[in-house]
Amino acid sequence: MAYARWRHILMESQRHALKAVDEWNCSTGNYSDFLTHMHRAWHYLLHAEFHKAKIDYHYRDPKTGQHQLIDGEPKAWDLDRCLRERASPTARIPCA
Repeated sequence: MAYARWRHILMESQRHALKAVDEWNCSTGNYSDFLTHMHRAWHYLLHAEFHKAKIDYHYRDPKTGQHQLIDGEPKAWDLDRCLRERASPTARIPCA
């Protein structure tokens, strides 16, 4: 059985979180590596949540309404925008 796309994004989030904890616990680990992987873990977690809720989490051109593209792919929201959208009082995702 194939998983839904949001599930793949969620598994990628988990992978980055585990890598961040591994970096934290490693005696030769680097604090900046921990921050980088934890940042990505939260980023992917929110993208998975938006995808599951069928919320478009990509930037759009204000003039045309089309997705902004980077290397032919739609530009996804950064972590700051994801957090603002998730925590806004008008969020379409119930905070649990």
